Formats: sequence, structure tokens, C-alpha cells
Amino acid sequence: MDYIRLGKTDLLISRIAFGGMRLDEAESADDAFTLVRKAYDAGINFYDTSRKTPESEKLLGDSLFDYRGNVLLSTSTTAKTCEEIKQNLEDSLMTLHGDYVDLYQFETDKFLPEPGRADGIYDFLLEAKKEGKIRHFGLITTNFDTAKKAVESDLYETLQFPFSMVSPESTFELVKLCEVHDVGFIAM
Repeated sequence: MDYIRLGKTDLLISRIAFGGMRLDEAESADDAFTLVRKAYDAGINFYDTSRKTPESEKLLGDSLFDYRGNVLLSTSTTAKTCEEIKQNLEDSLMTLHGDYVDLYQFETDKFLPEPGRADGIYDFLLEAKKEGKIRHFGLITTNFDTAKKAVESDLYETLQFPFSMVSPESTFELVKLCEVHDVGFIAM
């Protein structure tokens, strides 16, 4: 397996990640467990899930419980307020069986949290990082303008954005912009 540094984070991740958002669609918990363990045995060390699919998040946490020290976990929130995000993070920590996540991602369309704003979201993410509940934080969006603004702000360590071989040229330019700003790009 090939491993790369994820942007300006200190995370050395497998180039291929395991997206666990749909684990709840497995035939059984045993099948989900087997699938996750096969990925682990193949050298995948980066696992991504989301609070918006709590059953999948729990299945991933249960499947990786014995290997937590050897894997990097990412989860995300779609919550709109600081209090909701705080509760989402606590719930994610419980279902993932840990006291921290390696990458916490804020999922948004057009709203970009920034320091010192009345909503307090960005400041909460910084505080959670300082407390050790999250090691790094990033942004998930499908909105090109929001993605570009986030990268250029230098406030986020990662960006998760739709990417494939048929993506428009602008998406390839966004990937290059991430490289210039040392923002880890995660293909959605």
C-alpha cells in the first residue's frame, strides 16, 4: 500500500481510504466487520464515516476497536450550531470507542465557519483540537466556490470534494490549489 501525508497534517494515510458511510447496508454486522478487517489487512489505515449515518459509524467503530492505535479515523458533522456540533462530536467519540478522532470534518454547502464569528463554530473546532478531542479538522462541500474559499483561507487542513476522471477542469485546478496551500485533498 502507498502512504501519503494528508496536506499540512502529520497524518500518513493510505492512498486508498475506506469510506464507511454505507456500512449499515451490509447484510449483517458480521459482514460489515469482515469487510472492514479485509481493508485493514490490505493495508488501508484511513477510515472515513459520518455522524449522519450513526449506525454505519458505530459499525466502523466496533470493527476497528482492537486496531484503534493503528488506524486513522475521520468523521463529519452536518450540524448547524455549536451546541449540535459539540453533541455530534461526543456521540461520534462514543460510537467510535475513542477519546479523539484524527480528522473531524464540517460538512456544508455555502456557509464557511471562520474565527471570531458569532456562530462560534470555527472557534469550537479550534477548542476541540486544543482539548485533544480532534487532531485535525477540515471541510466537506460539493460547492466549488465554498471549496475554493476554504482552501484560500488557510483555515482548514483538509478538503473533501467530488472528484473523478470526468470532473471538470476547474476541479483539477482546485486540487492544484490545495497542493499550493498544503491542504489535504480527499476525493469524494
